[in-house]
Parts: sequence; C-alpha cells; structure tokens
Amino acid sequence: MMAFELNLSYVPPEAPRRSALLVGWATVLGHFVPLVPFFFYQLSLVQAAIIATALSGVMLFGIGVYEARVTAGSIWRSGVRIAVIGLASGLAGLVIGHFVAVL
Repeated sequence: MMAFELNLSYVPPEAPRRSALLVGWATVLGHFVPLVPFFFYQLSLVQAAIIATALSGVMLFGIGVYEARVTAGSIWRSGVRIAVIGLASGLAGLVIGHFVAVL
C-alpha cells in the first residue's frame, strides 16, 4: 500500500538491521575521534582540547563532503554547513554542561 499510494520503494526485511548497525558503528567511531588527543598524546588539557576541536571540524567537514557527493549539492557548502552545525552543537553541550555543573 505504501509503495502504491506514496510511491515509496520496497524495503527488504534485513535493511533496518543493516542500517542500525551502520549508524551504531558510525556513532561509536565518530565519538572516538575527539578523544584521540587525550589518549595518545602527552599534551596539556588545553592543547588536547584544541586538537580535538580541529579533528572534529575536519571530520565533520569530510562528512559534509561525502553527503554532497552522495546526494546533489556543493561540496564546500555542504562541508561547511555540517562542520558549523556539529561544532555549534558541541559548543552548546559545553555551555549547558558548564551551567549544569554550577548548579
């Protein structure tokens, strides 16, 4: 009925499981990227935080480039958009965490 009325394509029964595994592993790997400087380098906390932010920005930009290549869109525009959204959400989490810790 969904394929006929909404023009949706057929989804095989194994597709949701495969998608869930892909998204889960991408999340685990994505959360590991900013932690690398804290584990593997002998840096001060501030230096590690700066490197973690830079690594996160580069990875987010790469995800935006990949998105633009898979879909239609400008590589630079999509890369910058994803990087800004991701870094802004990280900053929001930092600010919220700071104010929650004060309470």
